[in-house]
Amino acid sequence: MRGPKQVEREKARTYVWIRALDQDDKKFEAGLETLESYSFTAVSVPQIAALLLEKVASERGHRNKGGVYTPAQAFGADFVTCIPSTVRFGMLEPPRDDASAKGMVIDSSNMSQAGAEHISA
Repeated sequence: MRGPKQVEREKARTYVWIRALDQDDKKFEAGLETLESYSFTAVSVPQIAALLLEKVASERGHRNKGGVYTPAQAFGADFVTCIPSTVRFGMLEPPRDDASAKGMVIDSSNMSQAGAEHISA
């Protein structure tokens, strides 16, 4: 399978929209516009690698939590905004506590592709 040509990637944009409902049906929405997904990956991976190396160097001798994290979990929710041409619209509020997060339903749609993904926490 081949990806899009560079000329197509330079013209394309990726749009992401997310809506979350907590156990009280309070709605939170946010959107994101960024580089085309292949370009986003090419730009973000070196930045993530540099941040990881910096983090490992600063934590040398300290016990850290291992495991797998999303970039937002590892570097904060604003990490994505350091990627060139990335704009965030709106903001999801963090859950008040673990109890409220258990009832949360997330509906996210990548508008550059058909379909939606539904995740229950």
